[in-house]
Amino acid sequence: MHPVKTAVVGVGIWGEQHIRAYQAHPYAKLVAICDLNDGRLRETAKKYNVGTYYTHCDEMLRKADIDAVSIATPDFAHREPAIACANAGKDIIIEKPLATTVEDCESIMNAAKQNRIKLMVDFHCRWVLPFMQVKQSMEKGELGEPMHAFVRLSDTLFVPRKMLSWVANTNEAWFLGIHCIDLLRWILADEVKRVFALSQSKVLKGEGINCPDYFQVLLEFRKGTSAMVENSWLLPENSSPSLIDFRLELFGSKGAVYVNAAQNSAIAKYTDQPSDQPYYAHPDMFFLPGTPGKPRGGAIEAIWHFVEVLSQDKEPAVSGKDGLEATKVVLAIEESVKRRLAVEVD
Repeated sequence: MHPVKTAVVGVGIWGEQHIRAYQAHPYAKLVAICDLNDGRLRETAKKYNVGTYYTHCDEMLRKADIDAVSIATPDFAHREPAIACANAGKDIIIEKPLATTVEDCESIMNAAKQNRIKLMVDFHCRWVLPFMQVKQSMEKGELGEPMHAFVRLSDTLFVPRKMLSWVANTNEAWFLGIHCIDLLRWILADEVKRVFALSQSKVLKGEGINCPDYFQVLLEFRKGTSAMVENSWLLPENSSPSLIDFRLELFGSKGAVYVNAAQNSAIAKYTDQPSDQPYYAHPDMFFLPGTPGKPRGGAIEAIWHFVEVLSQDKEPAVSGKDGLEATKVVLAIEESVKRRLAVEVD
């Protein structure tokens, strides 16, 4: 294995996780960070003691000695930095979705292929241990033939109200549902054939937030499995014990499996010590658990996988094609909501 010199483009909430992951991995060296927001960029550089930072990706690619780049810009802003990095010969891990149009996905994939660089999409649910157990059960045949499934991934109102400054340029299907789609594609080793989706825009629209309240989606897979996916931004902001409500149920011809990450219910902690930490009583044990001294969880393990892929010159577990297929499904979901009809996935 050889050290990998990395950079992060987009240092918002999830970009910070890439910084933390690189700084904690023995074969990664974080060289530079980049963000259009100069104030946030400088604040993040100081917080993580990063000495080299840029407000323009092109300048970073010209000046910084790097091997690979994390692209953690907003959903709709992946194409330009991804193609620039590919053309500069840098390997890329890009936050989901790969892009929000088929054309942009294909342009990024073509740039990666032409420049012979590695491209990974960060669908980090594949590295969450309970979901890995479900995948293993399917591969062993313990559940028999997969028949139907249910996945819920929803957030509290905090996300559209306060967390996302670009909420008008995304929705729950892109921000949450695409995780569910990739998770099901991976577990079932199958592609979505047809979707039927419903959504409404009342609560958030009433607050001046230009975004749907929720999506409920029925997926039909090519081999016959059906799955219901629910994504909402309507969970109460102040009374929910966690930011995220995530659960999976999968029923096969020989058995069933349940994963319940809802409301961080793995641990409930109650003490007489004051705490300003959000969701102190119900800490996250799946995606970004607060392990002392070292970041852990599926969100970190996915980025470490990218580092190890580059160090050992292997292919990433999640490809550009995985990103493209998931994007096609979300586009079909949006079309189904608009037409109020079932829509075939191209």
